[in-house]
Amino acid sequence: MADVLVLGGGIAGLSAALFLARSGHYVQLIEADAASAPVNPDYTLRGWPRQGVAQFGHGHAIHALARRTLRQCAPDVLRTLAAAGAGERDFGTHIPPAEREPEDDELVAILVRRSVFEWALRRAVEVEDHIDIAAGRRGVGLVACDGRRVPGVAGVGTGDGGTFRAPWVVDATGRKSRVTAWSVELGAAAAEVSWLYSGTRYYARHFRFTGAARPPASEWHFGPAGDLGYLRFSVLEEDRDSFVVTLNIAPTDQELRVLRDAEAWTRAASCMPVLGEWLALAEPISDVYVIGGLSNTFVRHGPTTAVGGVIPIGDALCHTNPTHGWGVSMALHHARLIAEALNRGQAPTPAGTADIVATLSRFSLPYYQAAAAEDTERARLAAGEDRDVTNLDNPLFIRKVAYAQAAKDTKLYRAVQRRIHLFDDPTVLARDRDLLTYAAQLAPTAVLTSGPSRPELLDRLTSTRLAGN
Repeated sequence: MADVLVLGGGIAGLSAALFLARSGHYVQLIEADAASAPVNPDYTLRGWPRQGVAQFGHGHAIHALARRTLRQCAPDVLRTLAAAGAGERDFGTHIPPAEREPEDDELVAILVRRSVFEWALRRAVEVEDHIDIAAGRRGVGLVACDGRRVPGVAGVGTGDGGTFRAPWVVDATGRKSRVTAWSVELGAAAAEVSWLYSGTRYYARHFRFTGAARPPASEWHFGPAGDLGYLRFSVLEEDRDSFVVTLNIAPTDQELRVLRDAEAWTRAASCMPVLGEWLALAEPISDVYVIGGLSNTFVRHGPTTAVGGVIPIGDALCHTNPTHGWGVSMALHHARLIAEALNRGQAPTPAGTADIVATLSRFSLPYYQAAAAEDTERARLAAGEDRDVTNLDNPLFIRKVAYAQAAKDTKLYRAVQRRIHLFDDPTVLARDRDLLTYAAQLAPTAVLTSGPSRPELLDRLTSTRLAGN
């Protein structure tokens, strides 16, 4: 019998298992995918089948909160990442020395492929004495405590008829989690789910530089990004001279779904002036990864929804539009909070469990609210409504104006970076009206990124297909 069962071996589950084990708990990790991590991190994209992780091949910003959490809870994982070729970006270096504050030293992010980041966690988990991995096993329901008047968990049943027992169950099964439904079967009230469609579809491809030449690094983010209105793009620098380019379109744009084709994707990306500069210096190292149907979701738990000992973390509790890249840092922070709670001797009662989930929720809710508000506003713009993003009260003001002007002022830059890297929740900058007013003065009008119009891009893609035929 384990002290804790962790359902799901993605980033949230791996970090929870690792932090709990290193706090002295015996952990059983139940993971549906059977394959172990490859020895070589370069094989993670093509040689590690992770069917249970839809976003596995996509890019992901590993923000400074994630790095700080690893530095404090699992520094060996940082060393593994460095040995695998991961880099770092110190955003504090852009603050003049005379204006630098001690907190700026933490503004360091990790430059690495998401698949390699998960690989490093998995390698640490696989050699941890206090963790057993049940690979290729899938949880199908909660096992209730016998003789309890209130819901409590005693373990998890698996699809092959087996049972794993523990007084704590960490739900790290992601955005399609069924654990809330299983909790209702044990007698808990149904949790309220707040949901908003993110309204975007992602087409990502990884590249590696072929020589020593590099485009100039971004002053305030992981790489260049732009918004043409009908299409958004971003670049994230990664490990071993690699980077990922993501093109985002509206899910309703059927014509631009041709971007799933590698030739069409390359032609479209090359049409963007800043992307063309990057692609000219590199070669592709992956196919085009596509993901859609994503939403902003927050599962609102309370005292009546709690099953004693069952804790949702990561995307099972809250997930936001991946454009923000908040998921990994949020998952690691959840894992740390759980380890700290169990180290304090929290009992696996419904009340004790509800206290832990409330702590996780207080951290997560502002991120859900900010992402949902932005996507609501973006949908109104896409529908043709006349919306002023330069208005301080517009949900897109911070992303469209404050972010774009951040490099011009140290105080604004610091506030933006602390929001991006999850050191300050999104409400902190939103409440600073003086700073936002100053940002508005720096940018009286909003300007879209230069690039082809949608008809021009479609014409180029059509011409390419016709020439190919």
